[in-house]
Amino acid sequence: MQTPSSISTPPRSGLLMQRLAAGLILIAIITSALRGLGVELAGSLVGLCYWLAIVLLWQRTAAKTRLLSSIMLVAGGASLGWGLLRDAQVDWANLAGANTAIISMVVSVSFLSLVRLGKAGQQTSLLAGRKGLLSTLLGIHLFASVINLSAMFIFADRISKDGRLSRLQTLTVNRALTLGAFWSPFYASMAVALAYVPDAPLLQLLMVGVPLALTGLLFTLWELGRDPDCQHFQGYPLQLASLWFPALMASLVLVLHQRQPDVPVLVLITVLAPILSLTIYLGFQRRSEKGARKVRDHVQQRLPQMCNEITLFLSAGLMTQGLAVLVSTLAGWQLFDDFGVVPAIVSLLAIMAAAIAGLHPIIGISVLASLVTPQEGQQLLFALVLLACWSVGTSVGPLSGINLALHGRYQADIYQVMRWNLPYALVMTTAVVGVLVLVGFTG
Repeated sequence: MQTPSSISTPPRSGLLMQRLAAGLILIAIITSALRGLGVELAGSLVGLCYWLAIVLLWQRTAAKTRLLSSIMLVAGGASLGWGLLRDAQVDWANLAGANTAIISMVVSVSFLSLVRLGKAGQQTSLLAGRKGLLSTLLGIHLFASVINLSAMFIFADRISKDGRLSRLQTLTVNRALTLGAFWSPFYASMAVALAYVPDAPLLQLLMVGVPLALTGLLFTLWELGRDPDCQHFQGYPLQLASLWFPALMASLVLVLHQRQPDVPVLVLITVLAPILSLTIYLGFQRRSEKGARKVRDHVQQRLPQMCNEITLFLSAGLMTQGLAVLVSTLAGWQLFDDFGVVPAIVSLLAIMAAAIAGLHPIIGISVLASLVTPQEGQQLLFALVLLACWSVGTSVGPLSGINLALHGRYQADIYQVMRWNLPYALVMTTAVVGVLVLVGFTG
């Protein structure tokens, strides 16, 4: 899942830096996509553009993001320095471009929000009780599978009362969104998993991730549905006719992945998301100057607003590379000699505990990726651990992007949300452990 970004309008003196940063981010996306398609361009250019953009946008980045990023930057810099003192070999181009493929995909997906999703957002009547709960849960989950955090705002803005969500509404929004991290190719979680485990089988990940997401949805429906307050739940009516776009995007990615298996899924999404979004939006929905202006505003305003996501991933990439350099000086030492079922469960529990303590899952995931190299046949197990840590960790972690967004927009108490989600996190972690055992011993 993605970290919420600042949406405040910058002062006039900051507009130039914002637009310059937007241009750098756009150049980085295009360069990353072209490189992924085989065009010979310097990979360091992508990283340089993103790093320069973050320097320009540093003051707009949320304070908590700056703190977490600073911790990762210091850890990565210290590890890199230690490695250099021990005469370690450093791939500087790879260091500068760490996690840029993930960032390009995440930023490209933001263009999907341009497409009008049927009746979503119109003033339709709300549904009460369990029907409203089910409709909201499925609606956010399905729409978020493509447009991520934007889906939450579309639905939550409509059902909120005086800018606030009830306890049940908060948990519904939180879980519907974070459960998509188990399977959606358009989530940052899948981007991270496929970047750190390039050989991970996408279809097998979906075959495992979808049942886990369904388990979480059913448990949430059961848990919240039996709450006495559920009869007062106000939910958003799911419009089935609006699901054409999520279905189209997911189908295209899967078909293209089967036809072009050598092209990474991250690249397919990075290329496809803006092209398809702009084609549908400008070609069919907005044949006017107003549409062109909205696209321009998206580039100049929305892309810089993603400074939190970009900062976190760049910092995590530097930390991962720095730790990898440090480990290379330890005579081939690895955290686990063989990444089997037991190491997978230990890793899952450790990162989950860190998330509850307040560390974003990307920190634990980055550390794990720098210390473990999955062997042949272990890619599915390793990628599943990363997806599970992201999905469950972001739902319960008080400083995750979704919970910070709920706090910033709907005044939710992030630590109260964490306490509410602890039983859910226990159930989902148990379910994931069961799947890890099944995959590890059958796969």
